[in-house]
Amino acid sequence: MINTINAIYKNGRIIFDSDIAIPDETKVFVSYFENGNDDFYLNSSEYSLDKIWANEEDDIYEELLKK
Repeated sequence: MINTINAIYKNGRIIFDSDIAIPDETKVFVSYFENGNDDFYLNSSEYSLDKIWANEEDDIYEELLKK
């Protein structure tokens, strides 16, 4: 199973936001955001959310709320 945890990289070390227990020699995958590029990921996910939430089929629920 893959788990995702928050951490920061500082002075050559990865520092986790909270205490976690990872057994020695566990394989890990490290992904990181380059500073200043977070907007790319936010904008990319916005497109997907718009397809789900901003559609004519869901407009009927908005009409029900007005009643």
